[in-house]
Amino acid sequence: MQFLVPALGFGVASGAIIALGALGFTLQFGLSDTLNVAYGAFVTVGAFLGYFFVMHGANPWIAMVIVAGLIGVLSVVYYEFLIRRLIRRGIKFVGLLIATLSAGIIIEYVVAFIAGPQAVSYGSETGGTVKFWEITLSSTQVVLIVVAATLMLAVHLGLTLTTMGRKIRATAANRTLARSCGIRTDRVTRGVWLISGALCGITGVALAMTTAAFDFTVGSTFL
Repeated sequence: MQFLVPALGFGVASGAIIALGALGFTLQFGLSDTLNVAYGAFVTVGAFLGYFFVMHGANPWIAMVIVAGLIGVLSVVYYEFLIRRLIRRGIKFVGLLIATLSAGIIIEYVVAFIAGPQAVSYGSETGGTVKFWEITLSSTQVVLIVVAATLMLAVHLGLTLTTMGRKIRATAANRTLARSCGIRTDRVTRGVWLISGALCGITGVALAMTTAAFDFTVGSTFL
């Protein structure tokens, strides 16, 4: 029991970050039917962008917000100039999988070229700890758990209760029928890739904040 309870706390904190990443990953897959293996590379980019801002004096939480926006935009650009074009040319699931795998490798080694292959860190974690029963978590871990739960609830409510959510579900179920019903499926798809990219950026910074040191392989390892 003395090992189980602390392990439970660590699992919840780690699971919160995994849940954030999985949420964005499954949104992309559910809507575009594309297993975007490059998602891990975007997590890496998010982690290093956060590192850049933190090293220039930004608060890690502010850096997380900025990175979310940047990776969201980058995700849409990636979809428009790679995924969408391949789909229009009739490339199927396996071909798209290979393409995203190749893109992910390229992105990671571009990061390694720019930032270097050495491991880096956001620095020592500041703040106190919070204790629940025998579970001791850092204040950062507690905030990340709350952030993950809030974002998952927001996405769930958005998909089930809003007009945009119904459009997303209709597009995922049958894109042709949704387009015939007047849904602008291209706009819906861009919106989903923007949201999933933002979640990816948040995941990258969150992962880096809770990791002692990371390098350009952190995203693919996480994936």
